Amino acid sequence: MAAQRPPNIVLILSDQHRADWMGGAGRRRVETPNLDALAARGTLFAAAYANYPLCAPSRMSMMAGQHPHRLGVYINEQCLSSDVPTFAHALGLAGYETVLAGRMHFMGPDQRHGFARRLVGDICRCYAGGPDVDYGALAGTASNMPKAVEKAGPGDSPVLQYDEDVTRAAEEALRARGPDDPPLFLTVGWYGPHHPFTAPPDLYARAKARLAALGDRPVPHAEDPLHPWQAKRMERKQDVAATPERIAEVRANYAAMIDRTDQLVGRVLSAAEALPGETIVVYTSDHGESAGDHGMYGKGSFYEASIRVPLIVAPLRAGAAGWPAGGRMFPHPVSLVDLCPTLTELGGAPPLPLQDGRSLAPVSRGAAVEEAAWRDRPVWAEQELVFLSPLFDPIRMVRRGDWKLIHYHGLEPPHLFNLRDDPDEQRNRADDPACRAIRDELTRLVFDGWDPDALLADALRKGRDLKYLWEWGGRVGMGPLDLWRGGPPAPG
Repeated sequence: MAAQRPPNIVLILSDQHRADWMGGAGRRRVETPNLDALAARGTLFAAAYANYPLCAPSRMSMMAGQHPHRLGVYINEQCLSSDVPTFAHALGLAGYETVLAGRMHFMGPDQRHGFARRLVGDICRCYAGGPDVDYGALAGTASNMPKAVEKAGPGDSPVLQYDEDVTRAAEEALRARGPDDPPLFLTVGWYGPHHPFTAPPDLYARAKARLAALGDRPVPHAEDPLHPWQAKRMERKQDVAATPERIAEVRANYAAMIDRTDQLVGRVLSAAEALPGETIVVYTSDHGESAGDHGMYGKGSFYEASIRVPLIVAPLRAGAAGWPAGGRMFPHPVSLVDLCPTLTELGGAPPLPLQDGRSLAPVSRGAAVEEAAWRDRPVWAEQELVFLSPLFDPIRMVRRGDWKLIHYHGLEPPHLFNLRDDPDEQRNRADDPACRAIRDELTRLVFDGWDPDALLADALRKGRDLKYLWEWGGRVGMGPLDLWRGGPPAPG
């Protein structure tokens, strides 16, 4: 009897898609019929968290299945060591052809980290100081948040062009597979809905009308005066006191960019129908987007908008073998560090030597679970965002059950929220005497395996090295490496 063919796996990874801006998540700010249909065939993880609210550290943690502090990748310009195995290495060992179409935010000369082929490069520079994509009139809007807010509005952008190029390459690769080819592990990496907040005009018009009809407003500041950590963000001009009109523009364009991302999801899923055998699809994002909530924009915070992400695991076709009826919603906290063991188990690959996460494959397939074990399991996120002088001291978040604590090292008080009673995080319970026991327990968990003073010293040392390498990258460098060679839209 012939061995059963392993399933193809398609991992779709967007950038900066917050979990609650998805149709199936219950808030109708966006139109995501393709993601909703995917969730209806499988499992939606309703409380999934990024492990770091910044692109590269989150992605490297996700690929390696290890918490970011183990990997020493603290900011976008730092490299994952090539001797750290990833889920791409694991699936290669299991006989998959591993293909990356588009973005993974790899930094340095290793632009594969286990992928055998890459179809489209990255839209961000590939090493510190190296060349970057020309954004034309939108220059600076991908990295400077005040500028991104100022220039929010419909139109065209390199981000829209890039995601189109990536989608076309993925469609071609999917439709070219034959029955004699090995099983495929394809990662489709887009830059949307990451800022600049520039959406196609037709989608923008629909989104703006939809948000206006909903009376959409951002979640307000919960504290007066601002929490010391948030006050430091404002001092560093990472956020901006935008007018209501500007906030509305940001949110309408962001919603429209999610609508467009969903359209691209539909195209990839349609092309994947050509694959031989069964196919499993995973959709997620590397972090969220504040979009004006709590007076913030972008990522970098530990409020839900910034740190919670969509996560769907489903068969491409309803009724696939081993997959019961879909439409399951898993309510307990999980994180992207769980994705590596999940993918390796789905593909029958050997487990990686060091894994901080737990496979979600049985849950995805609807297996019975011990509810208490998942409900009481802590998940973490962290940030050691420093350069030569600290922007912030280290931060670590832990979520267990309904409670979330954010520890700001060197700053008081922490944030303590009960997300069941207070989903918009408006009431900090850290100084509530009735919450003393849960605060103490979650604070103990924050420091489980995490030494903020040692990490601060390591991040500062790496910052000095990075400053030197940035100069080398700008003056000598390695050329474009895998940089996407697109550019700004044509005028007019």
